[in-house]
Amino acid sequence: MQGAKPGTLAEYDRIFQVLEIPYMFPNVEVAKEVLQGPYGKKLSDRLIEEAGVRVLSWMPSSFRCFTNNTRPVKTPEDMEGLKMRSMEVPLHIEMYKALGAEPTPIAWDLQTGVVTGQDNPPFLIRMVSLDEVQEYMTLDNHILNVPGFFINEDFYQSLSQEHKRIIDYAARASTSAHLGVVEASEILDLKELSKNMEIYSPTPEELERFKKAVQPPIIEMMEEEVGKEPIEELQNEVKEAKENIGW
Repeated sequence: MQGAKPGTLAEYDRIFQVLEIPYMFPNVEVAKEVLQGPYGKKLSDRLIEEAGVRVLSWMPSSFRCFTNNTRPVKTPEDMEGLKMRSMEVPLHIEMYKALGAEPTPIAWDLQTGVVTGQDNPPFLIRMVSLDEVQEYMTLDNHILNVPGFFINEDFYQSLSQEHKRIIDYAARASTSAHLGVVEASEILDLKELSKNMEIYSPTPEELERFKKAVQPPIIEMMEEEVGKEPIEELQNEVKEAKENIGW
């Protein structure tokens, strides 16, 4: 089945939360290189051990971006005081606090005015018509959405080798199709959203300021929960992936 993101998987093992450290992945291609190789398999092995669930395929697909209906957000300082809808995930809440915003875990309804903004990938913002209640969007790509295809390990092991190969192939093929659709549709999503929203793409220098504001407190929090080694391992994997693809 398809589902569960790192924030959900962290309920079984906090190690999965490292995948949501803001600005860890510079782009989807680097994430693919990391998660569809030995590192991704290592995480799958941990999930089998902790929850009896196998990851057939990781699906690094799209980045979360900030939206709000108060003002354009171009720098970390622009987030100051904004009341932002947040998931009940400690890392997400800490991210908003580091930016000076007010994280507020509530349901989707933004029309009530309880919150100023939220964060989600462009395709989802368009899907649920958030452009009708949000005026500004910042393509800062802070957290990568990483769903996956999962299967119960006991059931998987009960299958014949032939059936395992079929399921493995289907997961890989579905992942390629899904990622292709998301990538192809993002240009159209942004074009449609721009009809109702002012969309801003931060410069590399501005993105670095966001990263410097957010990563240190998040990493400090994560080190207390999982230690330094898992974080450093992921940072090294990202660095190696960037070199491999010439980024």
